[in-house]
Amino acid sequence: MAGRPGSARFYSWREGRRRLQGPRHSIDVGDRAQNFVLPDSAGKFRMFYERTRGRPMVLLFTPGRNHPAAAAALQAFIRRAGEFDDLGLDVFCVSLDRVEHNAALEAPFLIWSDP
Repeated sequence: MAGRPGSARFYSWREGRRRLQGPRHSIDVGDRAQNFVLPDSAGKFRMFYERTRGRPMVLLFTPGRNHPAAAAALQAFIRRAGEFDDLGLDVFCVSLDRVEHNAALEAPFLIWSDP
């Protein structure tokens, strides 16, 4: 994945390690993500740490459906969710879209809404 500074999140390469950066925060690959509580696609508030099972995961941040490239990337994750599961990876997403928009995606993984 690639992006540009100022976008919601982007990958860059520093000192040979992948680094996920955003406008205010950065997370190194392998770092523990901060805990948060947000509504899922059904509108139920769920805590991040309660949903993780100690398996490696992909935590996807997306600006939502109004950004065509981000929407296409999320659809690709939805289509290929079984491949991540086969690799032992859980997929979680945080979207800037409202709950009802995320519910319409019918994703096989949990999508939190953070509008």
